Amino acid sequence: PNCEMLESLKQRVIGEATFLRALAYFNLVRIYGGVPLKLYPTTDFKTLEFPRASASEVYAQIIKDLTWAYESAGIPKTSAYGAGDIGRVGRSAVQALLGKVYLTRASDPSVAQSGDYQKAIEILKACVTEGDRSLVASYANLFSLTNENNSEIIFDIQYTRKAGLGSYLTPFLATSTTQELYTIAYSDYPADVTFYKSFEPEDQRRPVTFYDRMKVKIGSANVEVYYDPNADPLVGAWKRADDNTQVSRGIVNAAAPGFRKFVDPDITAKANAEEPNYVILRYSDVLLMLAEAINEASNGPTAEAYTYLNMVKRRAYGKPVNTPDAKIDYANLDKAGFRLAVYTERRKEFVIECHAWFDGKRFWDIFTQKVAESSIGANPNINNRPKQVVDLNTIRQEKYKLMTFSVGQLELNKALVQNPGWE
Repeated sequence: PNCEMLESLKQRVIGEATFLRALAYFNLVRIYGGVPLKLYPTTDFKTLEFPRASASEVYAQIIKDLTWAYESAGIPKTSAYGAGDIGRVGRSAVQALLGKVYLTRASDPSVAQSGDYQKAIEILKACVTEGDRSLVASYANLFSLTNENNSEIIFDIQYTRKAGLGSYLTPFLATSTTQELYTIAYSDYPADVTFYKSFEPEDQRRPVTFYDRMKVKIGSANVEVYYDPNADPLVGAWKRADDNTQVSRGIVNAAAPGFRKFVDPDITAKANAEEPNYVILRYSDVLLMLAEAINEASNGPTAEAYTYLNMVKRRAYGKPVNTPDAKIDYANLDKAGFRLAVYTERRKEFVIECHAWFDGKRFWDIFTQKVAESSIGANPNINNRPKQVVDLNTIRQEKYKLMTFSVGQLELNKALVQNPGWE
């Protein structure tokens, strides 16, 4: 910054900005592959068209940015910030993101470099051993409005209940027809019933993740209803909580639950002024990335990899995270089985946290298999069911690993070249 300030503060602010640039380019390279790599301000209209840098070049810049922020910017631990600096980039955020970058690059043969998995392990272990972040004991408390910025949160978008400074996810995520919220939700993102059923009853993530119990208007009364996924083989049904009788679709016009995570439960909330922060990075992600990286680097799981994986699963079932539990823990898996276990836990742990697509690219065979399986029973006449069966061989084509550039992007930047298969 071109201003008078303490040099240490200036370096920290530059480090925070560098982290944000790395995060933006990391999202771009995972979505599009190589993108224009613009590192300096625009000062005239002569440099508005930029060719794509290669994906390798983009990854190199991301790692350069994060390495500098980690080693030279003096970014403190998150716990060292005062109340006036809540939400700033902490040391653990740089560690977690850098570890995720190495892990992601390692999984892509087109850009992977020797040692990427080991580098991911080293930086993620540093995040663990420094002890600044830890798992919240109860998954139910993790997303509570009274427990924001807790010990598990590494980096999130800070929202507040003020017009223009709040979130606006409730209308899109929550189940329609509920009378509990400040608005009737659109139910734009109903849950996949097969995925919903994959949560065991003891898994505390299900009620936190899905809006599967709510109050609706029946006659003149607000009546509590719950979702029973087994009431119908394809879409389930809603039932009254007081007598377990099925509720008609005319009363609950939702084929499946929406989502509770990141929904504002305050009846007085307003659009664009919702309170819940949106989480970008948290500690359970670090543990599961470590388990994944160790399994890949060691050609199979080690005792340490099991420790990190089982800590996350134990917490999901309300168990002490550091106490082995034979009924809960994963054990005796080969490399492929452990990869599936990591993917399964990530899929359940991070619903609505924008990890699924990026995780899917690292676990491509498992991910595409799940997509194809979800289309079984496709019927264009049933809500919340795929309209057609997905062909597995089709969706495994390389072109589907990258998004296409829009016509508008190509028109604005004549130097931009479309991704292969989308020309």
